This record gives sequence, C-alpha cells and structure tokens, in this order.
Amino acid sequence: MTRKSNPQNSDPSPSLPEMEVDRKGYGQGLPPKTAEALFDRIAHETVDRSPTLSDGLREASTRKRVAGGAILSLGIAALGIWGSGLRSDVAELGQVPYVSALSTAILLVLLSVGLSLRGPHRSSKPSRVRFGLGLALMAPLLLLVIPEAWPGHPLAEALPPWTQGCFWMGVCIATTVTTLLTRLDRYDPPLLSHSLAASATAALAAFITQQFHCPFNDTWHLVTAHALDGALVAVVVVILHRWTAPRRRLR
Repeated sequence: MTRKSNPQNSDPSPSLPEMEVDRKGYGQGLPPKTAEALFDRIAHETVDRSPTLSDGLREASTRKRVAGGAILSLGIAALGIWGSGLRSDVAELGQVPYVSALSTAILLVLLSVGLSLRGPHRSSKPSRVRFGLGLALMAPLLLLVIPEAWPGHPLAEALPPWTQGCFWMGVCIATTVTTLLTRLDRYDPPLLSHSLAASATAALAAFITQQFHCPFNDTWHLVTAHALDGALVAVVVVILHRWTAPRRRLR
C-alpha cells in the first residue's frame, strides 16, 4: 500500500511569514542603537574603508609575500652594514668557515621568513613547524659555536650588553624587521608561531649585520651583544602577543 504524499508538506522550506518570524526572533535582545553601531563599524572597516598598502601586501600570493619578506629582511641587513660600515679587517674575511657560516645564516633567513608568512592553506606537520621554528630561534647561538668561523680579536674587557653598541644596533634592526614582517602576515593578529618566526628572521638579519661590522670575536661579546638582542625581541613578542591578542579579538 502506497502512501500518498501531502501536497502541503511537499515543500520542506518554510513559508515567507515563518521566515520573517524567525528573522525577527534572531534579532531579539539586541538594542537598536547597538545594532546600528555594529553595522556602521563593519561598514567602516570593510566597504567604506579604502584599501591600505598593508592590505595590498597581505592579498599577494604566499610566494610573493615570502620573497618580499626575504628581500626586505636582507635589505635591512645590508642597509645596516652600509650605515655602520664594514669591519676594518674585511679584507681578511675570505675564509671558508666565515663564508659558510654567513651563507648558512642567509639560508636560515629564507627558512624563517617562510615560517612567518605561511598562508592559512599551507598545511605542514606541527612537528616540522616546531623543529624549523626552534632551529631558526637558536640559529645565532648555533652559528657562534662553529670552530674558527669568526676571525677577529677579543674585546679588551667584558662589558654588560646594554653598554655595547652592537647590542642596540641589533635591537633596532630586529625590531624593525619583526614589525615589517608582521604587516605581511595574513593573520590579524598574527599567530604566535608566525610572530616568533618573524623575530627569528629579524635576529638573523641583525646577526648578519653585526658580523660584517664588528671585528670582536670573544665569546662574551658575541653571545651578549650579537645573540642576546634577538632573544630579547623574541621574549617581547611573546609578552605582547599574550597581552594584546584578547584585546584585539574584542574589537
């Protein structure tokens, strides 16, 4: 025995009056002034707002953003070398360990830029991301232990890092590179892993500048003035991310 379908129930979609009632129900509890202010803010931040340079950079493909970030990071390092001047013994730096160590630092810049500007569609194993991020963050210290990689002469006395020009030069370069790389990130606010990768890139850019500028090669100076600055910027990035992320989500 076949069951006859009811013509009134053949259309599963609700009628127009029912949809109108549901729409009104969803709006209950929201004051009119609050709703109007909400829609005005959304329109101001989307439709009415003119695209900024940062918007255009974020809309570029991941490859273009990574390439731009690498050029930007190494370009700032080159500007730092040009502004501070080359070390006095630059003619004696054609040694294989020195060139190899700096080449490794440049390759690690490319790695850390790729980690900091990964798009949402890029899926990688978390273990690989953590390994690459840890390698990039530890890179300055790891490069410093390469035997006989850094020719030069020791500093006359062990000075606190905040009294050394190399330290503050590194802080300025690292802060600049970190800030600019976060402007290329598609996440707003950037993920913590992206921000840390950006700070690792910045630390490596500062490290490259310092190694081309500074002739001192004693362990105390290299660790406190050429590596500690990048670590300090990474710590500040973590603090700012923890402090500002909840506030920025509520905007």
